[in-house]
Amino acid sequence: MKVTIPTGSIVVGVDGTEHSLATVQWAVDLALAVGRPVTIVNVYRHDQALAEYAWAGSYTIDDAFAAAATIVREAVAPYLHLGTVTGLAINGDGWRPLVELSADAWLLVVGSHGHSLRHGILGSFAQKVVAHASCAAIVVPDVARRVAATVDAANERPATVAMAAG
Repeated sequence: MKVTIPTGSIVVGVDGTEHSLATVQWAVDLALAVGRPVTIVNVYRHDQALAEYAWAGSYTIDDAFAAAATIVREAVAPYLHLGTVTGLAINGDGWRPLVELSADAWLLVVGSHGHSLRHGILGSFAQKVVAHASCAAIVVPDVARRVAATVDAANERPATVAMAAG
Protein backbone atom coordinates (compact mmCIF):
# COMPACT_ATOMS: atom_id res chain seq x y z
CA MET A 1 0.00 0.00 0.00
CA LYS A 2 1.45 3.35 -1.04
CA VAL A 3 1.44 6.05 1.61
CA THR A 4 0.35 9.44 0.32
CA ILE A 5 0.85 12.97 1.57
CA PRO A 6 -0.64 16.26 0.45
CA THR A 7 1.22 17.29 -2.70
CA GLY A 8 3.66 20.09 -1.98
CA SER A 9 4.06 19.25 1.70
CA ILE A 10 7.06 19.81 3.85
CA VAL A 11 7.95 16.33 5.10
CA VAL A 12 9.85 16.15 8.39
CA GLY A 13 11.52 13.04 9.77
CA VAL A 14 11.21 12.66 13.53
CA ASP A 15 12.73 10.14 15.92
CA GLY A 16 11.46 11.48 19.24
CA THR A 17 14.71 13.12 20.32
CA GLU A 18 14.75 16.70 21.53
CA HIS A 19 16.67 17.68 18.41
CA SER A 20 14.13 16.10 16.07
CA LEU A 21 11.35 18.01 17.84
CA ALA A 22 13.34 21.24 17.34
CA THR A 23 13.67 20.28 13.66
CA VAL A 24 9.89 19.92 13.49
CA GLN A 25 9.49 23.38 15.01
CA TRP A 26 11.84 24.83 12.38
CA ALA A 27 9.90 23.10 9.59
CA VAL A 28 6.53 24.29 10.91
CA ASP A 29 7.83 27.87 11.14
CA LEU A 30 8.98 27.65 7.51
CA ALA A 31 5.66 26.10 6.44
CA LEU A 32 3.75 28.97 8.02
CA ALA A 33 5.96 31.48 6.23
CA VAL A 34 5.52 29.87 2.80
CA GLY A 35 1.98 28.49 3.15
CA ARG A 36 2.70 24.76 2.98
CA PRO A 37 1.24 21.80 4.89
CA VAL A 38 3.57 19.70 7.05
CA THR A 39 3.69 15.92 7.34
CA ILE A 40 5.68 14.63 10.31
CA VAL A 41 6.97 11.09 9.75
CA ASN A 42 8.50 8.43 11.95
CA VAL A 43 9.87 5.40 10.15
CA TYR A 44 9.97 2.30 12.29
CA ARG A 45 11.24 -1.14 11.53
CA HIS A 46 10.22 -4.37 13.11
CA ASP A 47 12.94 -6.92 12.64
CA GLN A 48 11.57 -10.22 13.94
CA ALA A 49 14.99 -11.87 14.24
CA LEU A 50 16.35 -8.95 16.28
CA ALA A 51 13.16 -8.78 18.31
CA GLU A 52 13.43 -12.44 19.21
CA TYR A 53 17.08 -12.06 20.20
CA ALA A 54 16.78 -8.81 22.11
CA TRP A 55 13.33 -9.15 23.63
CA ALA A 56 12.89 -12.91 23.77
CA GLY A 57 10.18 -12.66 21.13
CA SER A 58 8.00 -10.30 23.11
CA TYR A 59 8.46 -7.25 20.87
CA THR A 60 5.86 -7.46 18.11
CA ILE A 61 5.18 -5.36 15.05
CA ASP A 62 2.22 -3.92 16.97
CA ASP A 63 4.62 -2.79 19.70
CA ALA A 64 6.88 -1.17 17.09
CA PHE A 65 3.92 0.64 15.53
CA ALA A 66 2.65 1.80 18.94
CA ALA A 67 6.06 3.28 19.79
CA ALA A 68 6.27 5.05 16.42
CA ALA A 69 2.69 6.33 16.68
CA THR A 70 3.47 7.79 20.11
CA ILE A 71 6.51 9.62 18.71
CA VAL A 72 4.39 11.06 15.89
CA ARG A 73 1.48 11.99 18.16
CA GLU A 74 3.81 13.87 20.54
CA ALA A 75 5.48 15.67 17.63
CA VAL A 76 2.17 16.72 16.02
CA ALA A 77 0.33 17.68 19.24
CA PRO A 78 1.72 21.23 19.63
CA TYR A 79 0.58 22.09 16.09
CA LEU A 80 -2.88 20.50 15.87
CA HIS A 81 -4.54 23.90 16.16
CA LEU A 82 -2.96 24.93 12.84
CA GLY A 83 -4.95 22.35 10.88
CA THR A 84 -2.09 21.89 8.40
CA VAL A 85 0.19 19.55 10.34
CA THR A 86 -0.35 15.80 10.14
CA GLY A 87 1.69 12.75 11.05
CA LEU A 88 2.50 9.27 9.81
CA ALA A 89 4.15 6.22 11.34
CA ILE A 90 5.52 4.11 8.50
CA ASN A 91 6.94 0.60 8.73
CA GLY A 92 10.01 0.59 6.51
CA ASP A 93 13.74 0.58 6.09
CA GLY A 94 15.28 3.70 7.63
CA TRP A 95 15.59 6.55 5.17
CA ARG A 96 13.88 4.93 2.18
CA PRO A 97 10.24 5.78 3.07
CA LEU A 98 11.19 9.44 3.53
CA VAL A 99 12.81 9.46 0.10
CA GLU A 100 9.70 7.82 -1.39
CA LEU A 101 7.51 10.54 0.16
CA SER A 102 9.82 13.19 -1.29
CA ALA A 103 8.37 12.47 -4.74
CA ASP A 104 5.24 14.40 -3.73
CA ALA A 105 6.90 16.79 -1.28
CA TRP A 106 8.02 20.38 -1.73
CA LEU A 107 10.77 19.94 0.85
CA LEU A 108 12.21 17.14 2.97
CA VAL A 109 13.64 18.11 6.37
CA VAL A 110 15.67 15.89 8.67
CA GLY A 111 17.90 16.48 11.65
CA SER A 112 21.44 15.24 11.87
CA HIS A 113 23.12 13.99 14.97
CA GLY A 114 26.50 13.66 13.17
CA HIS A 115 27.67 10.80 15.36
CA SER A 116 30.98 10.07 13.66
CA LEU A 117 33.93 11.71 12.00
CA ARG A 118 33.58 9.23 9.15
CA HIS A 119 30.31 10.87 8.15
CA GLY A 120 31.54 14.40 8.77
CA ILE A 121 28.89 16.96 9.59
CA LEU A 122 26.02 14.80 8.36
CA GLY A 123 25.26 11.35 9.70
CA SER A 124 24.82 8.48 7.26
CA PHE A 125 21.00 8.71 7.51
CA ALA A 126 20.98 12.39 6.57
CA GLN A 127 23.51 11.80 3.78
CA LYS A 128 21.28 9.13 2.23
CA VAL A 129 18.19 11.32 2.44
CA VAL A 130 19.94 14.26 0.76
CA ALA A 131 21.52 12.06 -1.92
CA HIS A 132 18.30 10.31 -2.92
CA ALA A 133 15.47 12.81 -2.29
CA SER A 134 13.32 13.80 -5.27
CA CYS A 135 12.76 17.28 -3.84
CA ALA A 136 14.97 19.79 -2.08
CA ALA A 137 16.25 18.53 1.27
CA ILE A 138 17.43 20.44 4.31
CA VAL A 139 19.43 18.92 7.12
CA VAL A 140 19.21 20.72 10.43
CA PRO A 141 22.37 19.96 12.41
CA ASP A 142 22.11 19.36 16.12
CA VAL A 143 24.47 22.24 16.85
CA ALA A 144 22.57 24.80 14.80
CA ARG A 145 20.63 27.48 16.59
CA ARG A 146 19.42 29.21 13.50
CA VAL A 147 18.73 27.88 10.02
CA ALA A 148 17.44 30.17 7.30
CA ALA A 149 16.13 29.17 3.90
CA THR A 150 15.24 31.30 0.95
CA VAL A 151 12.79 30.38 -1.75
CA ASP A 152 13.66 30.55 -5.43
CA ALA A 153 10.74 32.47 -6.96
CA ALA A 154 11.21 30.81 -10.37
CA ASN A 155 10.28 27.33 -9.16
CA GLU A 156 9.05 28.01 -5.64
CA ARG A 157 11.51 25.54 -4.16
CA PRO A 158 14.06 26.23 -1.45
CA ALA A 159 17.13 27.59 -3.19
CA THR A 160 19.74 28.11 -0.50
CA VAL A 161 20.32 27.11 3.05
CA ALA A 162 22.45 29.00 5.53
CA MET A 163 23.34 27.45 8.85
CA ALA A 164 24.79 29.38 11.70
CA ALA A 165 25.58 28.43 15.24
CA GLY A 166 25.35 31.02 17.88
